[in-house]
Amino acid sequence: SSDLKGDGLIMIADYDRFADQKVPKANVKQFTTSDGLASNQIFAIRKSDYHDVVWLCSGGPGLSYYSNTSHRILTIPNPTTTVIRAVHALAEQNDSTLWLATSTFGLL
Repeated sequence: SSDLKGDGLIMIADYDRFADQKVPKANVKQFTTSDGLASNQIFAIRKSDYHDVVWLCSGGPGLSYYSNTSHRILTIPNPTTTVIRAVHALAEQNDSTLWLATSTFGLL
């Protein structure tokens, strides 16, 4: 399984309010595959320059993102035969082209 390592993703809401104190549990949310992540192995996080999402580079399969609109983790469906897995970095060329750097499959 791709989830032998990794605890998923942790989001801390209003982190700037707690610089000198303990963050309340209510402000900490953990996301895992049961919340929609493609994998619990998260290698990189990048806020989109073009969309209201945060890209989540993971072990896959697939590419997940956090939607700031729906406040949910979603994974892009992959209708091609190219497996999207082990994404360690990504770059947005424009509002509809993503470059994905993988540790196993090269540049997609």
